[in-house]
Amino acid sequence: MKRIICLLCALALFGGFCPAVSAQSEPLTDGRSRYEMDVTLDTDASRLTETVTVTFANRSGQPWEQVCFTDFVPAVQEHAQPGAYTSAVTAVTGGDGGALEYVSDREQCLLTATLPQPLEPGAVTSVTIRYEADVPQTQGERFQQASFPGSSGVTYRLCQFYPMLCPWRDGAFVHHPYAFSGEAFFTECADYRLRLRLPEQFTVIASGDELLAETEDGQALWQIVGENMRDLVITATTEFAQPFTGQVDGVTINSWGTPEQAGQAERSLQIAMNSVELFDRLFGQYPYDELDICVAYMPGSAGGIEYPGLVEIIQADVSGEATFAAAVAHETAHQWFYAVVGNDQYDEPFLDEGFASFCEYLYREYVLGESREDLAADIDGVRAYMDLLIDQPGFQLDLTYGDYQQADGDGSGLHYYFAIYELSDVFFWQMRQAMGDQAFYGMLRSWYESQRFGTPTIDQFLTHLSDASGGDSAVSALVSQYMTRA
Repeated sequence: MKRIICLLCALALFGGFCPAVSAQSEPLTDGRSRYEMDVTLDTDASRLTETVTVTFANRSGQPWEQVCFTDFVPAVQEHAQPGAYTSAVTAVTGGDGGALEYVSDREQCLLTATLPQPLEPGAVTSVTIRYEADVPQTQGERFQQASFPGSSGVTYRLCQFYPMLCPWRDGAFVHHPYAFSGEAFFTECADYRLRLRLPEQFTVIASGDELLAETEDGQALWQIVGENMRDLVITATTEFAQPFTGQVDGVTINSWGTPEQAGQAERSLQIAMNSVELFDRLFGQYPYDELDICVAYMPGSAGGIEYPGLVEIIQADVSGEATFAAAVAHETAHQWFYAVVGNDQYDEPFLDEGFASFCEYLYREYVLGESREDLAADIDGVRAYMDLLIDQPGFQLDLTYGDYQQADGDGSGLHYYFAIYELSDVFFWQMRQAMGDQAFYGMLRSWYESQRFGTPTIDQFLTHLSDASGGDSAVSALVSQYMTRA
């Protein structure tokens, strides 16, 4: 019922939606920014045309003369094929409809707009950005069009396809370079209303709730509503069959794939349902009504990619049960640690990837029934290897994505992988042993509950951990062993 009411409300709101005029007239919900977007996907030209209105409050303690937006599309386009694709900001206007001065730096993936007058702390304004971009025909990108081998259809993966308001932290807007290996992004929760026009043969799967509102002359209008979400992502496809669907703890889970991928889609559904049930019990309730699992064509990639309310899993051989289950469980765990409890993935990747990686072990223990002894043996094997590396620079848990890349020196991503995935597993396993199950899971539940929809830091987590353990010396010793800032 909640979802139906939300969609009916969205219909009413969209009916009078005029970004440049009405965006500021409606108060923000709990101070969250609001994105109102009108998007057209021209599949003949493979080009997006967007009008994006962002209404936001100055939640800092100082006036803002300018405001910054991250635009990752140019980085993906150049990576796919240098010089082959274009994108452009065509206009930027303020809440009164007047033109704003702006600088669009494609190399830095940064859009900076100068406000007509300083925005005082606590004040609210809006900025409307008109934007156009080619969707690259490529493989393995978050923003792309591609077809599965042997398919006559096409799938558009529209991820980070719009200018995103940069978070404010420590006296400045935070902007990071695009990461092609791993996820290294930073966005705050916001509310989304989006109208998407595209050919009617496409199925649309998105973060939040999506509704096919109307079709006319071969075109469809979809309306998408997302509340309190860290990002909004869209999959538009002519390749997928009807989803396998299930429910657990009041959440509808849809698992999508091509007809040839029915086995993977069905298996993904069961793993995701098991994961939601497990993580609800261990950490706290999944907050959204729906979760979509999509098979994605990402040759050369491993595992999948997480977004709020939607995860992508690579096309895979499901015969390796434990490995495949771990991948789906990992990406599902990101709904708790990234989508809900957010973080700066570039500066502090441990806070989401480290947590999600350890969740793979929890899935293996509680769902697959692997013994603690066998899992401990796995951890001991990782620990023995990591003990050889832990004293070397670049193998601690509290480094930035850039630190790991610099330690590599060759772009291999090995420092990031070993520290954030392997070493995090050892850290959490030993922490669980030091604290005991009751205190350990209590610590994780209270962390999830206290930080829902926020963007906490490692320092905040370490304070929480110390408080939850009562300053236990064994816990402090583990932090000192694995963190540089202990």
